[in-house]
Amino acid sequence: MNLEVIQQEYQNKILQLKLELKKLQNQHVFLAIARLISVFLVLYFIYFLLNKANKFWIGALVSAFIFVLLKNLQQKVSQKKDLIVQKISINTNEINAIQHHQNPMDNGEVFLDKAHPYALDLDIFGEQSLFHLINRCGTYIGQQKLASSLTQALPPSEINLHQDAVKELSPMLDFRQDVLAITKGIENERKAYEFLKNWANSPQQKVYQWQIYLPFVFSFSLVLLIIFSLVNDNVWWGRLAFLNFMINLFYFVFWIKKITAEIGKSDKISNILQSYALVIDSVISQDFKSNYLKQIQSNLGNQSGAAQKIKQLAKLFEGLESIQNVVAAILFNGSVLHHIRKYNLLIQWKNNNLSNLVEGLNWIGELEKLNSFSNFYYNHPHYNFPTINNQNQILWEGLGHPLMRGKGVANSINFNPFSLVILTGSNMSGKSTFLRAVGVNSVLAYAGAPVFAKSANVCVLPILASMRLTDSINENTSYFFAEIKKLKSIVDVAQNQSALILLDEILRGTNSVDKQQGTIAFIKKIKMFNAKVIIATHDLEVCDLAKKYPVDIQNYCFESQVIDNELFFDYQLRPGICANKNASFLLQKHGVI
Repeated sequence: MNLEVIQQEYQNKILQLKLELKKLQNQHVFLAIARLISVFLVLYFIYFLLNKANKFWIGALVSAFIFVLLKNLQQKVSQKKDLIVQKISINTNEINAIQHHQNPMDNGEVFLDKAHPYALDLDIFGEQSLFHLINRCGTYIGQQKLASSLTQALPPSEINLHQDAVKELSPMLDFRQDVLAITKGIENERKAYEFLKNWANSPQQKVYQWQIYLPFVFSFSLVLLIIFSLVNDNVWWGRLAFLNFMINLFYFVFWIKKITAEIGKSDKISNILQSYALVIDSVISQDFKSNYLKQIQSNLGNQSGAAQKIKQLAKLFEGLESIQNVVAAILFNGSVLHHIRKYNLLIQWKNNNLSNLVEGLNWIGELEKLNSFSNFYYNHPHYNFPTINNQNQILWEGLGHPLMRGKGVANSINFNPFSLVILTGSNMSGKSTFLRAVGVNSVLAYAGAPVFAKSANVCVLPILASMRLTDSINENTSYFFAEIKKLKSIVDVAQNQSALILLDEILRGTNSVDKQQGTIAFIKKIKMFNAKVIIATHDLEVCDLAKKYPVDIQNYCFESQVIDNELFFDYQLRPGICANKNASFLLQKHGVI
């Protein structure tokens, strides 16, 4: 399936969704008119009731019931409309992604740690980054899971499980877009997630029996006093009922601080929790075949009851949100101590079911991560899944850089029997791009995702890179010293375990002789470790190391040519040492010298 076919599928989805949206809009208008009629009917029957026509009270109740029913139906239609609008936006964004237009998804810059062994060097986070290209997570926990998978390799035993899950999810376009539409439509989702995480980590409180029963006693006594006042002409019953109402309010005042401290300044938490529950329901309804998806389904399903528990929590927060409304707080608590009863239930839920919330959110994030990789595979059907070996072997065939959107040239490399590649080439010939292609595809392979390669057979190694360094005025660190620190951290790791090391023109902050000698000494040092290394350099003398260590070191290069006074690059990796130079030619051509 080529990109034109995929783009047409997204376009067909948009047309289909627009038809569904039109139907829902018509339903919404019909229900709005029906609700208005039911309001007039309620007023009509109340008018006759006020004129002593007692038989019309049934009509008034039925009309009020119909109004409530229509309101609930209209709310459901409105929610469906919102999901359809989100899906139209999702499919439009996918078309834009295929056409290399602006990407509205989060770019993950918040997850960038400049001290990470390769995140900065390989463009993992930020605008037009790998995260930006792949991310289809609507929740913050999903983005966290995706960021973690791009910065920390899975255990080799789990990579195949993730690959199978990604393969199964990839053609499930409707399911994946349902999940994204639900989560993407959550307002202030990250704020809500942070609140729920902090709430889950807050100390548990004990609920005593008197806390549970006393609100019911006060509420029941008020109901009795109101009944007595209605059937008895003695005014004292009414006064006692009012006194009971004030006692309830006085009792409620003592609980306001505890209740507000528990729920914080949460806004529409109930709606967000309901959205989480919808995702879980959607997962449970699927007939998954791969083991990892079955595991996620089991953890979210009936075995733990996460969806039902989260729905319960949503209703509890919904019942407490009205405490911000002064009038509602006075009426609800003066009469039935509503917020105190809901608070007691919330504390009981927290004490008994907290693991359901934490587990549920984590598995939702895990599913969103897999959805992101599956969407990535769906949009790149020519990508393939690598074979993972435990023989310390790395073989890439037809390797390209995912961020170049198919514009690059594919190359192959096989670390057998050698372990270190010295890569030479003139400026702009493709050395840095090749290094990043190896690194980025290794990141994808270690996350259980498809890679931009015809085939791949790789072992799982820590990735260590020194390609993009910056100085720091705040830390009083020069560019050169920052690089020395980076190289030291690479040696510290590589001397204790196998690693994949990617280096681009090291020691640029010193003179040419010192740079050359330092590079040769560093290569001799790193050669002693059990590492797979690619080091790009302009110092051709460094390539002589391949003669001295022919079993361990191989020279590869990228060449350029001048044809009809124009500079051409074929970006093809070939054995040997670069023979051509282009700096003087470019300076002359552009009139610099």
